[in-house]
Amino acid sequence: MKKSLLFLLVCVSWTVAGYAQEMSETRNRNVRDDGFARWQYRLQGGYVRRIARISDQVAPGTQDYLKKMKSGYTFGGDIHYFVSEPLGFGVKYTHNGYQYTEADFKDKIRMNYFALSGLNRLILRSEDEVLLGVNVGYQSYRDQLAASGAELAITGGTLGAGVEIGYAFRLSPGTKAFLNLSLLSGTITKVNVETGGRKETVKLDKDEFEGLGRLELTLGLRFGK
Repeated sequence: MKKSLLFLLVCVSWTVAGYAQEMSETRNRNVRDDGFARWQYRLQGGYVRRIARISDQVAPGTQDYLKKMKSGYTFGGDIHYFVSEPLGFGVKYTHNGYQYTEADFKDKIRMNYFALSGLNRLILRSEDEVLLGVNVGYQSYRDQLAASGAELAITGGTLGAGVEIGYAFRLSPGTKAFLNLSLLSGTITKVNVETGGRKETVKLDKDEFEGLGRLELTLGLRFGK
């Protein structure tokens, strides 16, 4: 499923890029030109949905709870330096949060993604922009559970990667609002478990791997021409 979604998003990105290129009246400029802002800053937040499949071996009651834990919130930002008007490189950060509470049971998951990023912007006649990006970096994972006074913390980390497509429209000469759709992936194969003051590292079996694949739909502000 993750591969299919990744392929679909890449195909959509290329289709939009081709259309936007035809609509664009701008020409690539090299780094010596002064007709564009080299630095771009973005802040964004919105909805995130985890897409990893839940095992059929999980009990029906537990499946319902895990399905509710698939939806959460996300926020983050990035900074890019553009070596030409269309092409920029930079860094980005994304935070995801998921939570489920019922009676004396609470589950809270937090994920942080720190990545290197490449971003392509295609400027249209209207001065709106189509944004296409790829990124790769480190994905951290922390799951805190509490039940009947007992607490358990599960942590881990892995390599993550993502693609994104967005559309930005002008609010002022130096500010644009944008809508962004991102697909990120990653898989935890080893975790650190802490409970009752004891810590243990556990290597997961293949059918126990924790999939971090997710879709993010966000709104944000972009600063810089």
